Amino acid sequence: MDYFLCRLAFYGKSTWDFVDKRQIDAYAVSLLILWGTVRVTDWAMGFVDAHPEVDGLKSAAVIAAVMTPLSAMQAAALKFLFEARSKTFEVKP
Repeated sequence: MDYFLCRLAFYGKSTWDFVDKRQIDAYAVSLLILWGTVRVTDWAMGFVDAHPEVDGLKSAAVIAAVMTPLSAMQAAALKFLFEARSKTFEVKP
């Protein structure tokens, strides 16, 4: 059992070093946030289309209530990506 755990730790570390060295995690977060933005924007368009009885001001308030936190999350994710790209990540043995 100890051998299995040691091999698992070794391969886990090797995999994480591969991911970290190439900054795959930063790009994955950015793509996930982009996908979420597309989904939320699609929902907002569907909401406005499905509720023509709601006036424009109320529709705008609902959309703003959903999009505002998303915008803050996008800003944080882009900051994370740009900071990750500006630093050099060196894997030390």
